[in-house]
Amino acid sequence: MRRHWLALPQIIILSPLPRVETARQWSHLRFFSQVSTKSCSSSNSRKRQRPSPSFSWWLHRLPFRIGSIRCLNRAALEDDGIARSDALNCPHHQRSVAASLVQGAYVLERDRQLNRQEACAPPWWERFHFEVTRKLIDDADLSIFGAIYKFKPPTNSHGSTVPNPPKFVIVFRGTVTKKESLSRDLKLDLQVLKNHLHQTSRFMIAMQAVRSLVAAFGHQHVWLAGHSLGAAMATLAGKTMAKEGMHLKAFLFNPPFFSAPIERIKNWKVKHGIRIAGSVVTAGLALALKGPNHKCNSFTMLSAWVPCLFVNKSDDICSEYIGYFEHRKKMEEIGAGNIEKLATKNSMKDLFLSAFGVESESLHLLPSANMTVNSSPSPDFKSAHGIHQWWKSDLDCQTKVYLYE
Repeated sequence: MRRHWLALPQIIILSPLPRVETARQWSHLRFFSQVSTKSCSSSNSRKRQRPSPSFSWWLHRLPFRIGSIRCLNRAALEDDGIARSDALNCPHHQRSVAASLVQGAYVLERDRQLNRQEACAPPWWERFHFEVTRKLIDDADLSIFGAIYKFKPPTNSHGSTVPNPPKFVIVFRGTVTKKESLSRDLKLDLQVLKNHLHQTSRFMIAMQAVRSLVAAFGHQHVWLAGHSLGAAMATLAGKTMAKEGMHLKAFLFNPPFFSAPIERIKNWKVKHGIRIAGSVVTAGLALALKGPNHKCNSFTMLSAWVPCLFVNKSDDICSEYIGYFEHRKKMEEIGAGNIEKLATKNSMKDLFLSAFGVESESLHLLPSANMTVNSSPSPDFKSAHGIHQWWKSDLDCQTKVYLYE
């Protein structure tokens, strides 16, 4: 197979053309240097300017495909970005670090599938002073579906401290579209759709890991993170612990919300009318089938848990979270808040199954959330749903906290 050599400052690349991981994965390392020199003001105040063209910028525009990075100057990496303990001080940096840790789980699985002698995954966590203490292995196909990271603050932290830093971060990857793991991942995607994820062996393994760390170190020191299918697992784990009175900080990237894509409707009146009709029907069925107090206690117990949701307006898999939370405010404004409070605790699918004696609880039923919406242009599904968008510094994001009362 023909190979290409490319020698550039601080980097040497040797790759056959069909390699999967590309240098684009590393672009966020340059973006971090732009973020770290700025104050952590809310993205609502002003949109950050795009950084000036850098090495990674023109590297993306080379006329041929570039494979995995084989040699990288680690000292240069440490000087470029937020690879210090203060990286976890700011919510925007926390988002970037959490997304990078999730990407590390993806690359761990690809390292396994390709049997790489020189692993590509470690820079995704080493840069932020984490180490992998355990890989989470699926017992069905032996794939790596997640990882447990331990935070090891650097000895020289430039005088900065992180309030309440995590001791451990448990992350879960999403679906990997490669033949070695695709079949198992798609089966689990189907279980999410059927609200049966809690019955799968993968989730049981994940839940055992969460409970062990929480029992040993306390829920204040354990964070959760996941993307897509992994976000569904992190959501279910977080909800399970919240019902037991332990609220884990969670970063949920593109969490699945299976529903008709109402958010795609451009006409505001039509969209709002559909949502009102849906709330009235859902609330009416809930009253008729189960009574007004059904799920009241469990939903109220969850209200103190405020996970961090990250959704893209153009991603049909998760964009309905926008309408789910915004519709509550609209119903309050028109005096129908009580109807929506009952409707938001239920889904039509759950009510339909309960009519046949099957108890079910949809994952997307969340009382509270700290939701960040990415409104940046997304030319395709990969851009809208990919984990890579969440470590960028130039996102057009709006963040809003929704608290259930």
